[in-house]
Amino acid sequence: MKLNAVGRQAVHKRPRRKMAQFGKDYRSVERWLTDAGREQQRDITISYKEIHVLPRFSDSITNLTLKGLPLSEINRLPANLLYLTIIDCPIHRFTCELPKTLMWIHVNTTFLKELPPLPPGLEYLSIQYADLQSLPQLPVTLQSFDLINVTLRQLPPLPHGLTSLRLQSLSRLSTVPSIPAGISTLVLSELPIHELPEGYGQMVKRHPYCCIVVRNCPYLPPQKEGESSVVYALRLWDMQEREAMARAATRARAIHEELASVVWRPARIAAALEAGVEPEDL
Repeated sequence: MKLNAVGRQAVHKRPRRKMAQFGKDYRSVERWLTDAGREQQRDITISYKEIHVLPRFSDSITNLTLKGLPLSEINRLPANLLYLTIIDCPIHRFTCELPKTLMWIHVNTTFLKELPPLPPGLEYLSIQYADLQSLPQLPVTLQSFDLINVTLRQLPPLPHGLTSLRLQSLSRLSTVPSIPAGISTLVLSELPIHELPEGYGQMVKRHPYCCIVVRNCPYLPPQKEGESSVVYALRLWDMQEREAMARAATRARAIHEELASVVWRPARIAAALEAGVEPEDL
């Protein structure tokens, strides 16, 4: 059994260092977490198969990963938590409220039946292999939403700020809510839907470099299935990066040409630069 505690570097890429090993008693786990709190450790991973009830957490913890614990419920969480990951824990429910500070939730567990109300500032939500019957209202701040192998029959309305939606292997979901105008990444895979969601046809018009993948939806009309099985050639972020670099190069050339055109006035240029005038304003 190992616990890891490190300073958080990034959401998707986190360094891992062994911090402690201890015996199989619950009190030693609590002592370790208390010591971690004194040391202001923020990133904690617990993968200890003897823990059936979560211990008290330090308020300094902002990133918590629970992996492979034999928990039937989540009874407490750190008060200032920002990132929560739960993997391979047979939890059925949360008996505590989710911290209002949470921004990022990833849950991969087969037995989860329900979720508590989601925090108002949540930006990322990913649920995989869960037995959910319903979802609470999605917060308006949500930007990325993934559902994979979940037993839901319907989804709540999607928030207008959503930019990425991935729905995969939802065998009971027959309809998809209207797509928000800001969506630039959409994946619909292995869904028993009979028609594409409202707003789908406008995606490409709004976002020329959007990502759209629709596949293995057997009840869609053949022509729509063919039209919608589009995998984008250029990733959105890559295109944005290229465009930004091109704009920067164009601006640099323009500034260089402007300076070259007035190079016969070096004293005036030097005085203006010393006075804080930007080169492009000369």
